[in-house]
Amino acid sequence: MAKLYASCWAEKLIVAILSPLFPIEQLSTAYLWVILSLSAVSFYLMGRVLGWQRTLAFALAICWAFNAYTRARTKVHMALAGIYHLPLIILGLHLAVRGTTKRSLGWAALALLLAATVAHYYLVVVAFLAPLFLVLVALYPETRIAPRRVATRVTVAALP
Repeated sequence: MAKLYASCWAEKLIVAILSPLFPIEQLSTAYLWVILSLSAVSFYLMGRVLGWQRTLAFALAICWAFNAYTRARTKVHMALAGIYHLPLIILGLHLAVRGTTKRSLGWAALALLLAATVAHYYLVVVAFLAPLFLVLVALYPETRIAPRRVATRVTVAALP
């Protein structure tokens, strides 16, 4: 019963979707595959939006998803294996600051919303790291040029 409250709701949703496709013995492996793939895809998207080459973004995404930390988490704390929230936060803030259209603002809001589906432990860590993310936003040249526009876009993207 304690596991029910310790896991995040995204874990329950993924397992509910995968349960008709896999036997009960393989659900944990399928869940980890989805979470680690989500970590790799989010890092790859962040790298591509930041202007990295495809091969570099792909290689670093694989390294991000399958590093020593996530491999250790898959053995003991499966809900903590997904570290997809950090690339999504950076991606969302980048799109909010550098974007000029409502569409880019929508993608920024979606990235930040998906980052909130991570395990609750990581949400607490992100809350404590929020000042560092604001420093990241302040380092963009657009923040010095049009601070009101950037503050409005970042606030609107973070609302969902």
